This record gives sequence, structure tokens and C-alpha cells, in this order.
Amino acid sequence: MTVFFLVNGSSYHIPFTAFYAPVLLIDMREERVQCGMQNQFLFYIENPRVNIRLLSGSFDFYFRDRPEEYTLGQIMSKILVSYRPLDSVWELTDPLRVAHEYMPCVLFTKGFRLEEMLIYMPVQKHVFLRELRYYFFPKIHMTCAVCLEEKNNAVDLHPSESYAHHVCVSCVLKLSDPICPLCRQSIM
Repeated sequence: MTVFFLVNGSSYHIPFTAFYAPVLLIDMREERVQCGMQNQFLFYIENPRVNIRLLSGSFDFYFRDRPEEYTLGQIMSKILVSYRPLDSVWELTDPLRVAHEYMPCVLFTKGFRLEEMLIYMPVQKHVFLRELRYYFFPKIHMTCAVCLEEKNNAVDLHPSESYAHHVCVSCVLKLSDPICPLCRQSIM
């Protein structure tokens, strides 16, 4: 994965590995990003998690007084987190219905240089871990046993058993407990 960002028209990119921590700290020191008195900052990260399509932010900031080379500072803003639809039917039938939320973001400066960017990630009840687990399961076209709709992303909740209970991924992620809604047996 890569963080792409623009500062006053100059573009940069920083590669990083997958993460599932509640915060993301991006070290920008090696890029030696210089700012001016007035600045425009834009960044985006595509597909940082299975359930997140895009992290993006665009904001202007300025220095009231000229900072010294040793002066440390913080710029606080918000970023947009755009979630991936849970099934392809939703994306095709209503492409404007995209779930999103705003999260805090902090830029750390030293003098006129950007040093680090701290992004607070959404806190969920580990739904994304369940989604990761089912992301690699084989999916078939079948009627979901919960919502009773024909879906292309139905998974078997009991792959190691002799019986099968097929439920679409969006219904699996809505389950509050890891228990099959049909037989009340434990699921993965």
C-alpha cells in the first residue's frame, strides 16, 4: 500500500505495510517535505483495509508567525473514510449510497518541514476481522437464508460439517454473536 500526497503542488508517495491498529502513524521525514507560510495539503490511501475503500483528506493550513527550525507544531484536521459496499448488488443498484465518516488527523511539523501524519482509524466491534475471515471463503450464487435475497456472495457458515447454511456476507457481518442464525451452532 502507498500513501499519496500533494503539498503546494509537489507530489510524494510513501509505501507502508497493511495495518489493523486503531491509529496509523506515517513518517514523512525522509521525504523532506517543505512548507511555506500558506499551504495546501491533499492525501489519499486506496484500499487500506478490506472494508475501507479510501482514506482521503484535503485542507489548507498556514503559519501565523515564521517558525524557527527547531519549532515543533501540530495541525489538526479531519479525514474522510469511505467504506466498501458489503456486496456487489448494493454497489450496482445504488452507487451513491456509500457509507463514510470523518476521523481526526494530525500533521506534525518541525520548522517548515512536515515530519509525521497521525490518522485515527475507525473503531469497530472487530467487524473488519470477521470480514477478513470471510473475504477468502468461496462464494456462490444462492438465496441468503437470512434476508432471503439472491446474492452472489453467499458463504457456507459450516464448511467443515456435512450440512450447509448459506448466508450472504452482509448478513454475516450484521450478526452480533458468532452463532449461526439457523441452527445456533458456533461459526468461525
